[in-house]
Amino acid sequence: MGAPSARSVGGLEVAHASADLVVREDSTGVVIQGGEAVLLDAARAITLRSQGPLVVRRESSGVRLVRGRAEFSVSHRQAGAPPAVVLVSGGAIEVMGTRFTVEERGEGGTVTLHEGAIAFRRLGGEVVPVQVGQTLAWPVVEAAAPVLREPEPVESERPQPLATPSPKGASSRVVRAPSVDEVLRELEVLRGRHEFEQAARYLEESMRKQPVATRERLSFELGSVLTYQLKDTQRACAHWARHEEQFRRGRYTEAVQRASGTLSCEGRER
Repeated sequence: MGAPSARSVGGLEVAHASADLVVREDSTGVVIQGGEAVLLDAARAITLRSQGPLVVRRESSGVRLVRGRAEFSVSHRQAGAPPAVVLVSGGAIEVMGTRFTVEERGEGGTVTLHEGAIAFRRLGGEVVPVQVGQTLAWPVVEAAAPVLREPEPVESERPQPLATPSPKGASSRVVRAPSVDEVLRELEVLRGRHEFEQAARYLEESMRKQPVATRERLSFELGSVLTYQLKDTQRACAHWARHEEQFRRGRYTEAVQRASGTLSCEGRER
């Protein structure tokens, strides 16, 4: 169905809805299939801004992000008050007042803190503090776990003459570029290790090997790394300008504008 006529869905108040919002409610929770919405859990002072399709559910212990990506903001709580809780597959994000972005994929995800302070309580009970600019990933990536690397030999990077015929009987090997999901999993590992400059370089390299149709997501992630992790205003503003030029009316338009506003990119030489 389209945007709901009522101003609430699944126990969450619809504070804002784009004209193209497509939302429904089922046993999994509130399902946003298209458009953008700002949802409010007034009792807990939790605001959620969708960034693409997602599933979210209000539970007795907090708001659960079942799947998708959203930016959360929580009003500051008085000393001694219980924290607001955002539930994810790997545990719970405990918040006293802050702004952060969560991505949940069902079996893992990430949280990036933009303002304030949060703590991540893993399913086993361990509490991990997260500071501004940091990204925490779940499930935990062990040090010995293999990192997804592109299995492309150095020789294949050399440009080959387009008109050179292949010798008869010679077998050619096509090296597959990593999928967007594979790139995002590698990005999660790099963010979890706080290797943000390497993450930015990896995204820049990966974007060149993706078709235009799938490049927007990686471009948005690169801008986020430059803005919130590296805090490189010059590079970030220049990147957001290129992003807006290439992806007019893209799916992350509002998030890009907020990031540009945070950096005061307007009027800056880019």
